[in-house]
Amino acid sequence: MKNKKPMVKETVGALYYAFNKPTEKGDFDINSYEETIRSDVVKNIGTTENSESTVVRASGRDYVTASQTSSVEQAVEVVAFDPGDVAKMRGDSIGKYLVKSGKAAQRPYFAFGKVVKKLGGAIEFVWYPKCQLVENTDDIATSEDTYSEQNDTLTIRALEFDDEGNKSIRVNSEMDNFPAELTEDMFFEKPLTTDEEIEELINQKKMVKVEVVDGSKDVCGKTANELQENIKIDTKGAVTGTLKYVTGYTGFSSKQAEQSGNYLALYFPEAKEGIEITCEVKGEGAIVKKPVKVDTEDGQIVFKIANKEQTIEVVSKEKQTKTLTLKDLVLNQE
Repeated sequence: MKNKKPMVKETVGALYYAFNKPTEKGDFDINSYEETIRSDVVKNIGTTENSESTVVRASGRDYVTASQTSSVEQAVEVVAFDPGDVAKMRGDSIGKYLVKSGKAAQRPYFAFGKVVKKLGGAIEFVWYPKCQLVENTDDIATSEDTYSEQNDTLTIRALEFDDEGNKSIRVNSEMDNFPAELTEDMFFEKPLTTDEEIEELINQKKMVKVEVVDGSKDVCGKTANELQENIKIDTKGAVTGTLKYVTGYTGFSSKQAEQSGNYLALYFPEAKEGIEITCEVKGEGAIVKKPVKVDTEDGQIVFKIANKEQTIEVVSKEKQTKTLTLKDLVLNQE
């Protein structure tokens, strides 16, 4: 006989939400969301699942009971909530100065996430990828001699996000299938719907973190905005965007032949934390034929890119090697 002693709930953690980016036709797009927003304002979350069950009979007896969750609603009590985001969830018209509400409007879809913390250290992370705001309270009372909380409640309805009718995805650290490497920040970085997405997040955590240098930052005498625009790096290391054609880049090199062309400026936050990271441009036209150490003072490094067939190999003793591909870059010419 096995004796199980599950952990009891202790408290609710932060709430997370990310507005969905609809398709050109205005439909929900499971693969496109705005940046995830975290808010530590939750007082209480009440979850109501409305289910329907049907008994299927065959050969004079009950054969199977088919159950389906018709809807899931979250009553989220908060001490405060961003007024602009509430207006957006309501489908209000946000003008230059005024916010107009009351007219019939299609309320936008958004993903909603929550954290359940348990005594003993267990946790549960939950995403509802497709939600709409059903209603919200906006009550206020006269202040008394002592402070009294005046909280609001957002009622959020979770809808089916796939063809199977699923409405939520979750992980629970008390279950055997919980990935030990998964953190709260990783899980809520973006709305998730598949095991493959979690595996990709975990694998990325093992690799060197690469970011784009902020546009206003100085990079060897020029700002990043002077070198590049709309640069992005996806989870597989593909770099997209435009490298401008630059001349007179004396801060990059004292050699005149290396002072003009296309340059890519990247930032390695872990280098500033003391992790040794080296980078090497590989392929025809590389001006340095060996790995170059990333500056630990600012974590920045700039590369001269000769063509889109080149790659950049990023190596660290504490992380897995990461290869950046440049085939999707636009290289402006003189």
